[in-house]
Amino acid sequence: MAMKPADSVEVFERIYLPSAGREASPIRKLLQSVWDFYRNERPSGLAEVEGDMLLFQSGIYDWGSGPFFEIDLTRQFIESVRDVEEDVYSQFHLTCYYAPDERLLALARESRWCADMSELEDFTTWVEGHGVLSAVDNTPRLKTKISWELI
Repeated sequence: MAMKPADSVEVFERIYLPSAGREASPIRKLLQSVWDFYRNERPSGLAEVEGDMLLFQSGIYDWGSGPFFEIDLTRQFIESVRDVEEDVYSQFHLTCYYAPDERLLALARESRWCADMSELEDFTTWVEGHGVLSAVDNTPRLKTKISWELI
């Protein structure tokens, strides 16, 4: 049975979250788990074009509780729903938060989309080679959040 976007956190945590857990797992291991989740869990009922995409984002953000350096890997779902005029958008997020020290403050905000499975290899290679991962390799993570939301 195909996964529903609303069940994405439960499916990810049950099947793909590294055994060390979200806080103890290195960021590269967490990202690999999201890529495996993207490869293997293919929901049905999504828009044919760009219905299941990935977005990598990094940078300093302040959402009301002070600034944090964030690395976020988002899986965006666009569901085509009968009897509804507009598609339904939702997102699964894996977000890692770090204290914004001088090294991280010096990094520019970055983002890149992966529109579909045909782009996944290039996308993962770009993310794995990105300097932001090297910058946080030995930096303690403040927290890791896994969530899903309607947008």
